[in-house]
Amino acid sequence: MQRDLDAFSGEFDVLVVGAGIHGACIARLAAQAGLRVALIERGDFGVATSRNSAKLVHGGLRYIQNFDIPRIRESVVSQRTWFRFAPHLMRPLRFVMPTYGFGTRSPLALGGGMLAYHLSAIGRNSGIPQSIRLPGSGVMTRGRLVGLHPLLQRKDVTGGAFWYDGQMHDAVRVTLECIWDAVDAGAVAANHLGAESLLHDAGGVRGVVARDQITGREVEVRAKVTLNATGPWVDEFLARGPAALRGVRITAWTRNINLVTRALYPGEDALGIASRRPAGAAIGQPKRLFFTSPWHGCTVVGTTHDLHESPADELSAPSDVIETFVGEVNAAAPGLGLELDDIRAVHIGLTPTEDSETNRAKRSIVIDHAETQGVDGLISVAGIKYTTAPLVAGRVVRQVCRKLGRPVTLPSFSEPAGGAPVLAADADGCSGFGAGDEHGWASMVYGSRALTCLGDVSSGCLGNDEVFRRRVKFGIEQEMVVRLSDAVLRATDWAERGLLSADLLEWCADHMAKSLGWSAERMAAESTDTLRLLERFRMGVRTAPVTSGTSADRVVA
Repeated sequence: MQRDLDAFSGEFDVLVVGAGIHGACIARLAAQAGLRVALIERGDFGVATSRNSAKLVHGGLRYIQNFDIPRIRESVVSQRTWFRFAPHLMRPLRFVMPTYGFGTRSPLALGGGMLAYHLSAIGRNSGIPQSIRLPGSGVMTRGRLVGLHPLLQRKDVTGGAFWYDGQMHDAVRVTLECIWDAVDAGAVAANHLGAESLLHDAGGVRGVVARDQITGREVEVRAKVTLNATGPWVDEFLARGPAALRGVRITAWTRNINLVTRALYPGEDALGIASRRPAGAAIGQPKRLFFTSPWHGCTVVGTTHDLHESPADELSAPSDVIETFVGEVNAAAPGLGLELDDIRAVHIGLTPTEDSETNRAKRSIVIDHAETQGVDGLISVAGIKYTTAPLVAGRVVRQVCRKLGRPVTLPSFSEPAGGAPVLAADADGCSGFGAGDEHGWASMVYGSRALTCLGDVSSGCLGNDEVFRRRVKFGIEQEMVVRLSDAVLRATDWAERGLLSADLLEWCADHMAKSLGWSAERMAAESTDTLRLLERFRMGVRTAPVTSGTSADRVVA
């Protein structure tokens, strides 16, 4: 993929504004359906809410408590789609949760719920490689639970329940695979190209005037249909259009926070722990659940959420909010012993709410502004879940095809990504790696692109620092890494996992300056901006290099 602003000439069938997971899925499906597609992103690809997630691809088990069978089926189909699309980026993850007493969290209630779920989830493993298929669920005795996870031991625990869900190895690379496929199908894409205003006339919206966030160059991108997939900036985008769109409010937003921490316990089970806050359900008032999920030598803890009423650009996670979150997790599971210094990164994102409350919306929002404000040529999308983005994309692209008078028969989204290894349904997938093996990890998440990224290493594995360098170089040459923050937060995941050293950050800035022709002033500005982002997400920079099995001091940027 190459960043070429001159390629945005002429009129496109559809312009997708916003390259989070929903915009990327829409661009992929539209391009593969034969439409001429443009995709632009004001920041970097997939690094806003789409990156700041719990890395889970849900199969919808939680919806059984509300008897919401349609949402279960949506989740099952979407989860299966992702496992087929990117088998190298998915793995089955076992979740374990204590059972209590004789109520809604009793062994009988949870066992019955899981049975009802599996009856609703028939076919969830269809077409998935054997080694990453999702096993069944069940219950376990108290002795078995405590033996596996002593930190869950409490007097009122009667046993445990377990089930399997999906985890993404790298959420950003999943988004990138969608963009790669869109470009391979003929789409034109660019990051750091922000929509300044909407082009419109009496007939409706005709595209946008965009500005290169790096050079300041202005670019007109004309399209028959413009898709507003800007996430929490959806209302701000509308305000840049005709008068009929100004003041339109698509939805309210919830702030969602997840923590990436040191590994909090041994093993590869995710744990469900009950907080003191209630969660809405059709039966009783069970407590809201936090989940702790092992992820490549770290633990992802989440999710806490609250109503966000400020502009999206002001999104943050203040220290007092993080401290409260940590305290609530420790109150629910004192054995975790979570401390503020254990945090490697904070994920912050915004998702639509339901009725302006902190409960997240149940369905993604798709609005054709020809129907609501009489403005043709513009559709707005506000997605709620990473998991169901392919289904939302199908709905949106069918709507676009109808507006254009095109056939609405679409290709299957579950066709493997261009970067997916070639695996038969009964072949082994890519589900194992060593916690300190950066070469193995990169080989897995880059899939069929690993050879281009890492080179021929038949003589042996690369050292960890060299893997980092090659990922950055590949990003510059192949994936539109044009800012230092692109390299640190997207081309690599070292900052997120607490592995980024001061030496590697300095090398990265120096290499990008030489490769992209930065001046000394530009290099300094890039370093300052990146350090500011690292501080915002509580990502530290190590004072010593990383070697397998060792640790080094981290200093918050």
